[in-house]
Amino acid sequence: MKIAIVGCGIAGTTVAFLLAEQGHEVTLFEQATECRPVGAGIMIQASGQQVLERLGLLEPLAATSQRLHGMTAELASGRTLVRLDFRKLRPDAHALGVHRGTLFQMLLDRCRRSGVSIRTGFRATSFDAKQGELRSAEGETSENVELLILADGSRSELRKSLGITARVTEYSHGALWTTGPCDFQPDRLYQLVDGTQRLVGLLPIGPGRCSYFWGLSVADWPNLAASSFERWRDEAVRFCPPSEPILSSLRSFGDLTFGSYRSVAVRVPYRDNVILIGDSSHATSPHLGQGANLALEDAACLADCIADTNETGRACELFHQCRARKIRFYRQLTAILSPFFQSKSVWRSSVRDLALPWMPHLPFVGRQMLYTLSGQKGGWFG
Repeated sequence: MKIAIVGCGIAGTTVAFLLAEQGHEVTLFEQATECRPVGAGIMIQASGQQVLERLGLLEPLAATSQRLHGMTAELASGRTLVRLDFRKLRPDAHALGVHRGTLFQMLLDRCRRSGVSIRTGFRATSFDAKQGELRSAEGETSENVELLILADGSRSELRKSLGITARVTEYSHGALWTTGPCDFQPDRLYQLVDGTQRLVGLLPIGPGRCSYFWGLSVADWPNLAASSFERWRDEAVRFCPPSEPILSSLRSFGDLTFGSYRSVAVRVPYRDNVILIGDSSHATSPHLGQGANLALEDAACLADCIADTNETGRACELFHQCRARKIRFYRQLTAILSPFFQSKSVWRSSVRDLALPWMPHLPFVGRQMLYTLSGQKGGWFG
């Protein structure tokens, strides 16, 4: 088949080379003038590792990443809020702290080796489903295609132009993030929490580097950006001393990136010869850290469905049947948990600080928390 994929991210590049290696004629469209590695640290959980192992990319990625055995969150008082250790599931269980750009470059190189045609500077804005023709904002068109895969993120323009119904929620919070050298190298994601107003994290991504994030509200970001950077940096280091090596190398707020959070929920992610995967279909806030893992699983699942059916309509239907429960679970649970870590709610932080420290010690609850964080839950009851 002739297949067009919009969006050169983790989901788009993964599904592109998988379909190309099946023998399909695949073109990947990207609105940027250059496909290049961007982003901060991410955790590749057991679910994502299974996909990467199948693709032959897990070993080279692990060689440049940091093996993580869990996560720890502490309160500003020094008391442990939650501590989860994947080795309670099995002795070799772990996540990988990865720089998103490293994973992306591996996937992009695989696309090129697999014969995927990549068209950059193509801002796709509409699609004629009858003709199978993709059009750009500048009036360019694609060859006629039999299947269009949207992997163009939570702000997908094509999703809107095609009239695919999506419930989009803009969160009131986001985070400043950066990546740099750091002497603090725990074997886990480390977070420091102060009520629901302040959330800081350090994610080791190897070798000798960490990804740092500082949570804040969208409304507060303009005022902070206009204030004294040195004063904020001193406050940030006092609050989280291990972050000093990263922050000391920064000179202004321009050295950090601010990103806001949003949730996207598409009830049925396909129509005619169009299907949505990744954040274009089910973006969430990053509090459970599942975005990249779900994207990898989406890509592998869709490629399998196309191989099994060799018919676009049936493949899209089968993909939805396979993925709906898991995606719904992670989307709903993330929406429930996010306000307990970033919001203006005082009572939520009080409930969280009282209940969360005990939950990992309850045998059934603790294991379900580990299965959830490692990306292995298939639904609320799976």
